[in-house]
Amino acid sequence: MPGSRPLVGYLAVGVLSVGVDTGVLVALRGGLGAPLWLATTLSFLASLVVNFGLNSTLVFAARDRLRTRLARYAVMVAVNYTLTLLIVLGLAAAGMPYVLAKWTAIALCAGVNFAGYRRWVFAAA
Repeated sequence: MPGSRPLVGYLAVGVLSVGVDTGVLVALRGGLGAPLWLATTLSFLASLVVNFGLNSTLVFAARDRLRTRLARYAVMVAVNYTLTLLIVLGLAAAGMPYVLAKWTAIALCAGVNFAGYRRWVFAAA
């Protein structure tokens, strides 16, 4: 996607990913009573499948080796997961509802993720 279109595509994929993430989080935590750390982790992982697949093929149209993209994505995921878990658990412990805490974490990480995806993870090798 040329010009500003990657940002629009990234945001659309992000909305879909947030929907998957939130749905799994609420089902596990609210529906099944799973511990917050486990529900947050599993919802995060579920959204990764949607996020990587769509960003890789549609938004950034990456053409380099899948192994390279996956390795770079794994580094971004490790950082993002750590930040997300710390933010969600910290804000929930402070009294914020867990879904709002999750959305806050997503919003705080979104800009860094877009820059990392565009300039490193899905950039032409």
